Amino acid sequence: MPAEKGARIARGHTADLFEWPGDRVIKLFREDFADHAAHEMQVSRAAHDAGLPVPCVHGLVELEGRPGIVFERVRGPNLWDAFENRLSEAEQYARLLAELHDRLHAWRLPEGLPSVREVLRGIYRDNPDLISAFGRAGSDIMAALPDGDRVCHGDFYPRNIILAPGGPVVIDWAIALRGTSLADHARTWLLSRYVIFRSGKYASRQVHLAWRTFWESYMTRYRELRPYAESDLTVWIVAISMAALIVDDIPDLRHRLMAFITTTLQDMDSGKESAWSTATL
Repeated sequence: MPAEKGARIARGHTADLFEWPGDRVIKLFREDFADHAAHEMQVSRAAHDAGLPVPCVHGLVELEGRPGIVFERVRGPNLWDAFENRLSEAEQYARLLAELHDRLHAWRLPEGLPSVREVLRGIYRDNPDLISAFGRAGSDIMAALPDGDRVCHGDFYPRNIILAPGGPVVIDWAIALRGTSLADHARTWLLSRYVIFRSGKYASRQVHLAWRTFWESYMTRYRELRPYAESDLTVWIVAISMAALIVDDIPDLRHRLMAFITTTLQDMDSGKESAWSTATL
């Protein structure tokens, strides 16, 4: 007789997390995201076996007509909640996030998994208006994207970091891909702009300023650990931002993101310093 799930622990965009017997949890995917399950299990298992701080995978099951992954249960607050309870420690939490990201990017993802470059090119091919909206500059960015063999989590931000007693653990590997570390860093940069925008719109000034300090400190520390040319990151920030217009599709940010991409492409064409470092969306 199959095990029965317990209480729901969390509800996400693609799946729900429930208690599972044996001090485990089951991540049950919604119908529209059923194909994420096998991919996440494969990447999570490979990452865990490589010694990265990822929950142990106990198997793929089907429950109530939905695919699910059984993981070990990791207890502790996520980094987002921990930080918002200690806003004065923005730099310390940001360093933790940057150093954890650097640790992930030291790992080469096994061959056979899709790459960020090819996924982005697929998005562009399926949405020709996306490229035409930015003219030749958009096409040039697409053509210039380099490939890589590093793990790109794709959703690396504080809600997906659990501060467990034994150290931070990274969860939610459903959209992880192969690529360059800068591709993943650029995606986290874009997520940081979403967080800053939301905090400025809905939170107190204190929380908003704390998040700005947090993300500025993250960017600084990551670049100390993995030095890069600003122009290289700019290419990825534009590419990731263009794809986000389709993938993320956040209505109240769309016009801001369009304006940011247009300005950044113009700056790149004229040789000016990029606008991304101070962009607030």
